Amino acid sequence: MRSSYKKEDVTILLKDITGLVQPQPTEEREKAIQTGRHYSEMLPIEYAPSKQYMEAYEVALKSFGQKTADAVAVAAKKILADPVGELKKYAVYFGDYKGIRVANICGSCGKKAVPLAVLGAQVSVFDISKDNEKYALELAAAAGVSLDYVVGDVLEMDMEKYGNSFDAVFMEGGILHYFHDINEFMGLMYALLKPGGRMILSDFHPFTKIMDILNFEQKLPEEGYFRLRFWSMRWLTQDFMRRKSERRCQSAAAVSIR
Repeated sequence: MRSSYKKEDVTILLKDITGLVQPQPTEEREKAIQTGRHYSEMLPIEYAPSKQYMEAYEVALKSFGQKTADAVAVAAKKILADPVGELKKYAVYFGDYKGIRVANICGSCGKKAVPLAVLGAQVSVFDISKDNEKYALELAAAAGVSLDYVVGDVLEMDMEKYGNSFDAVFMEGGILHYFHDINEFMGLMYALLKPGGRMILSDFHPFTKIMDILNFEQKLPEEGYFRLRFWSMRWLTQDFMRRKSERRCQSAAAVSIR
């Protein structure tokens, strides 16, 4: 099993507890924890949706299902009209699209994978979300193309199948902060590439968005990407949320005045 954590920091305990542990309600488990019992020694009672919940779900499905389908159709139409334009600034880095194999890492809902496929690339999307997969495959189908969509931990992908097999590894939208060990992650990304393949990466430090809103003049310190000092700056996050709320209130007030 691959992991972004260091081997010495991880202990895995596996034991078959079939029939040994009875599921308990939350109240009972909380009481047991307060008396010193560890939460891992207990199992919660699995949630079963109520009849009212399922009725509400069916109503929502009937109300918004068609709207969602229409939104997918509109997105596909936009991609088909200008696939290169949908790739935006990244288009210049691919060169020829026809027949190349592209690994789209943390490719989300396929907003870049589908345009690449429309242009003739063979695209494999790696993402952890089943919901993203569902939307991406619906979008691909609406655009008349197919995707290889792999749901799971990127660090645990099948390297026997995917290693040394891509002409391009494509990452955009700010994904590096998902991974604890950048060296391990980048090593894995390079291992996906064929000889002479290219890596296309566009990223940003998560704090840059906060700094833009707060109009900070100074640049980020030239320190490591995951310096603990950054994440302890609670005052910065609180100030960011306060100013964001103030802007929303001002906008609402302006609309009311008009």
